Amino acid sequence: MANLKQLIYTNKALLCIAILLFAVTLQACKKEVKQQPKVEYGTFTNPETAFNECKEILNNLSLNLNKTLDKKQTTK
Repeated sequence: MANLKQLIYTNKALLCIAILLFAVTLQACKKEVKQQPKVEYGTFTNPETAFNECKEILNNLSLNLNKTLDKKQTTK
């Protein structure tokens, strides 16, 4: 009977420790969560405007990529 009481107290103590650790971990996780930056890319109601913006972005990207590749080839 004494062993049973000791086992019950041990289980209760372990449960309390587990709950305490869970609460502390949960609070630490809440502190580590960062707000994602809000990025506005915009929306276009006119399809032609959207197409032109996309075309300009892709052209600039292509030019920058080609310049980077040319620099790497000339340095070899």
